[in-house]
Amino acid sequence: NYSLGTPGNPAKITNCQELQDVRNHLRWHYTIENDIDCSETRSWNNGAGFIAIANNAGFTGKIDGQNHIISNLYMSSDSSRGVFGQMQGTITGLNLKDVDFACYSTYCGVLTNVNFGTIEKSSITGKLACSGKCGGFASQNSGTISQSWADLEISSLDSGYGGPGYAGLIAGQSYSGTISNCYAKGQIVASQGGGLVGLNESSNISNSYSVAKVGNSSQWQDANGGLIGWQYQGASQTNSYWNKETSGRNIMCGSTQYNSPESCNDDNGLTDAQSKRWASYQGFDFEGIW
Repeated sequence: NYSLGTPGNPAKITNCQELQDVRNHLRWHYTIENDIDCSETRSWNNGAGFIAIANNAGFTGKIDGQNHIISNLYMSSDSSRGVFGQMQGTITGLNLKDVDFACYSTYCGVLTNVNFGTIEKSSITGKLACSGKCGGFASQNSGTISQSWADLEISSLDSGYGGPGYAGLIAGQSYSGTISNCYAKGQIVASQGGGLVGLNESSNISNSYSVAKVGNSSQWQDANGGLIGWQYQGASQTNSYWNKETSGRNIMCGSTQYNSPESCNDDNGLTDAQSKRWASYQGFDFEGIW
């Protein structure tokens, strides 16, 4: 049926198996038709759970979640690099609730491993245990993430795999990508981490904030910031904030090596009381977006 999976006639996803089967048609357009409980994935693939939809080829279609919730999704394997693996298409209005992911790869994300496409108006809650470069929406963002939020617990795997290196609740690394109008809650433990992004390189973060707790996974160094782990060369932030009290961090960036110190603004750290006032967030559109 060559008319199915087109923008005018998207394929309908109504259960977890149909979500897994997106891997059979990586260019199609889809809609999520209802809330979906994916608890069954704990028994899939000999305990590995859900398998990444697209690793090397990349998902180039579109999924419109229509603001429905996909809950209790489980992944645990060497190749559990996110629901979509590599993403070049568009994800909008998709909400993942109470995910439980253990990723034994160097690059780990909940929604996708590498994002070259567009992620918007989506959310993630739950747990991600990982090592290496770890992020909520993407291990590496080289596309766009906007109007989205994460409430995650990102932690180290068992001994032998080490703790997260570059880690953030939105993205582990943002390389030549953009992150705008996003926020992060929860907590993260990393050697170089931030509430939003672990490594920000040649990318801009704008109109975003974090209230996440930022901890340190290494006794040898503590290169963590309330918002960004490492503000690397070519990176910037605009009108972005973090809660100094909930994060436990008085600095925006853990490091600005190879970048201008002015690219991070420690004055944008807010007290808990300040973080609850609209006036604290300069440039935020509270009428059309927030």
